[in-house]
Order: sequence, then structure tokens, then C-alpha cells
Amino acid sequence: IQQKEENKGVIRMSVFKKVLAMILAVSAVFALAACSGAETDSDRILGTWEAEFDVTDDLLRLAAGDDSSLREYFDFDDIRFVARFTFYKDGHMEYGFNKEASAEGYEKFKAAYETGMRKFCDQVYAEQYGSFEQFCEDYGTTPETVLENMLQDLGPDKLFAVEKGRYKVEDGKILYSTNMGKAPSGTTYWVYSVLDDTTLKVDESYTENVKNETAAYPKTFTKCN
Repeated sequence: IQQKEENKGVIRMSVFKKVLAMILAVSAVFALAACSGAETDSDRILGTWEAEFDVTDDLLRLAAGDDSSLREYFDFDDIRFVARFTFYKDGHMEYGFNKEASAEGYEKFKAAYETGMRKFCDQVYAEQYGSFEQFCEDYGTTPETVLENMLQDLGPDKLFAVEKGRYKVEDGKILYSTNMGKAPSGTTYWVYSVLDDTTLKVDESYTENVKNETAAYPKTFTKCN
């Protein structure tokens, strides 16, 4: 009887060890699955992000070009647009300005642009035609039509066009290319310090490995979806 009890004990211990081994094996599988499924920055960045930018100087450069004398006619001040970036799982991105969120800033720019161009035209056409209005009358048009035509290249369809490119998240950087046919080279990128479910903080911006010295950064983006 004693021998039988000992044998039963050995059997129970053997079964216990097998069950324990199975439990440990299953636990290891789940642990491995949890690790492989852990969210990375490449996962966190997916979706749409927005941030407000002061585009005053950028719009001034677009409006006046390289003509420094033309700049004096424009009184642009604190014009802000909302930038939007959408990152997709396949490695492509879309970027531009959110038209609806930037509407107030655009109207402010438009009013300042038309006022500045009106001053410019009044001065340019005054000597030969007497006034800008007379010039328009001689050519069968109106000041409003001329100014509207001048604004076409800086209209909503141009300023708020959505562009596409490619990106890659790597070692605290968002490498990107503004050409869909070209992979990120690693020379043009953002350096970020925070990337979680709701916030992307970009500390620095580089183009061809040269730091962009601009007051725009650091900039904090907020996730929209």
C-alpha cells in the first residue's frame, strides 16, 4: 500500500510538472505576442495631425517675390494658417493647410494683399493714365477684376492644395520626401521629442541636413483622429 501511495505521488508530481511546463509555455507565447504587438512610434504617428503656424513672412515672399520695393506696399501682420499632416500605414503622407480652419487667416491675408496692390497700382498707373480707375476704364475692365486676377496665383485653390509625399519614422526622427516617387533619403527630417496618442512635439526641422533656423519650431501638433 505504501509503495502504491509513493507511486501515486510520483505520478502526481510528474503530471504537475507537465501542467506547469504547459502553463509556462503558454505564458511565454502570450508574452511574446504582447511584445510583438507593442505600439511603436511608427504606429502612433498614423492619422491626422494639426498645428497653427504664423505664415506672415511666407505670404509676403509669395506676394512680393524678389521685388523688395513691392514689399513696402503690403501690411501683413500675424496671419496664421493651420497646417495638417496625415500619415498612412503604407508610408505615404498628405500635407497642406486646413482650408476651413485657416479661413480667417486667409481673409486677413486677402484684404491686406488687395489693399497693398491697390496702393501699388494707384502709384504705377497715375503718371501715365491719371489713375488706376482710368487705366481700367481705358481697357474695359474694373479695379476689382484686375485685383482679383492678380490674386489668382495666391487663391485658396493654390494655397490650400493637398500635396503628397513619403515618410519613415526612425530613431526620434520623421524622415520625409515631398516626392511620392522618391523614398526619404534621411537628409530632410523632423526631430521630435514627444509622440503619443494625442501629441507630436517637433523640436527641429532639417533640409538636406541643414537646420532650418525658424521661429516656427519647436511646434506641438495635436492629433485629430
